[in-house]
Amino acid sequence: MMEQLQQESSMKDQIIEQLQQQLQDNQEAFNELQSKLASGSKQKQQQSSNKKSAKSQDNEKDEVIQELGQQLEAKDEEIHKLEDLIENFKQLYQHMSDEKQQLQDEVDKLANENNQFREIFSQNLHLFGIDPEQLNEEGEEAENEYPEEIAEENDEQGD
Repeated sequence: MMEQLQQESSMKDQIIEQLQQQLQDNQEAFNELQSKLASGSKQKQQQSSNKKSAKSQDNEKDEVIQELGQQLEAKDEEIHKLEDLIENFKQLYQHMSDEKQQLQDEVDKLANENNQFREIFSQNLHLFGIDPEQLNEEGEEAENEYPEEIAEENDEQGD
């Protein structure tokens, strides 16, 4: 169970890293488009102030600027979606980490209770009419005779 949580945690870390890389790539593309849009606007201003270019060139430039603006808006929207997705993954990762910690605390608590029970039980064997020495000898013999299949089955159930 812990291995599965660790694998899920590792997988989510990788997804977050990938999304952050995509976000960074999209931000770079966004900056590039913004730069192109700014240079396109400057060119348009120069052309209109100089009045050297023809109207057809102005129309082409306007279309290019419009297209770049639309691409810029689309990239901006994509960046916002990725940021939201990253935030959701961060919250999910935090939730999984909290659950993992709770499970680990419960495992530790149960192990402690089990050890306490064993200690109390072994201290009170005489109340059940059990000789501790005899139990130790029988326990060692039983361990040697314990079938491997049952041990494996118990290990699988323990997982």
